[in-house]
Amino acid sequence: MLEAAGPTNWSPALDRFGWDELCAHQPIDALRIIAPLQGRLLPNASFVDRLILSMSAAPGAKQQAIRILYPALGSDQPTSTVSADGTRVDARGTANFGPLEPGSLIIPALREGAPVLARVANSRSLMTNVAGIDPDSGWFRVSELAECTVVSTGDDARRQWLDIRAHSMLAISLELNALGARMLELTVEHVSSRSQFGRPLGSFQAVKQGLADTRAWKECADLSSDAAPEDPGIEAALVAKSLAGRFFRSAAENCQQYLGGMGFTWEHPFHTFLRRGLILERLLGSSAQARSELGATIRSGEMPSLSAI
Repeated sequence: MLEAAGPTNWSPALDRFGWDELCAHQPIDALRIIAPLQGRLLPNASFVDRLILSMSAAPGAKQQAIRILYPALGSDQPTSTVSADGTRVDARGTANFGPLEPGSLIIPALREGAPVLARVANSRSLMTNVAGIDPDSGWFRVSELAECTVVSTGDDARRQWLDIRAHSMLAISLELNALGARMLELTVEHVSSRSQFGRPLGSFQAVKQGLADTRAWKECADLSSDAAPEDPGIEAALVAKSLAGRFFRSAAENCQQYLGGMGFTWEHPFHTFLRRGLILERLLGSSAQARSELGATIRSGEMPSLSAI
């Protein structure tokens, strides 16, 4: 249904599917459905923000038109700041607006060094620029002073931000895994149908080994993302994000090499998945940052037992 709708018409298709009811009653299942589909079908907007806010019990999560302002690309902590009186926010980060109805924006931010959640009533009031190299992704850079309302402070804000971060990283992981899987499928099709020196490309040992390596990372990434909701803390999300990023990077390097010149052309669909993934891999910090945070947690002795992973 969504594939037939095309990248610009997901909203009415999701309404017909009963998306709101699924989000309300089975949010984890909804996330497991929508995030991989976004990776395979590349819509012009992300549909997970309201779902993530609802799972995190953030204020205003039940509003229809609501977005999250994530930290700037490459950062895993809030990059926005709120004035001491709580009425203005220096909004700096990345948000997905796409061709969707404008609405309010929830902004994880710092006020005098302490975490808060702020709300900007109308996202149209913010100055935006296309984020990164995929102008069709719906992701925009935001850098603007705006009036705001602080909706959460103290321990509540700290917990909600941690939940937003964990659920968002899981969604990113599922989407990255689907992107990488599609890149791998395209490459396997290519090396199975093309020949060089009188032999199928896929018969060369170097090609077999590279694609097998990428497939091994795919299995690791899929297993960790599937298991993460059963251990819903930040640590399981970090494992999922680090492995999803590693799988995507392996697919980007090996698959583009084996596609040869075709992999660098606009006529082949490979570049659409690569460009989308290059943005997502850096959202909420890169996979390398996730590994570093996991390592620091292990060294500190605070790493919990992740039963499902």
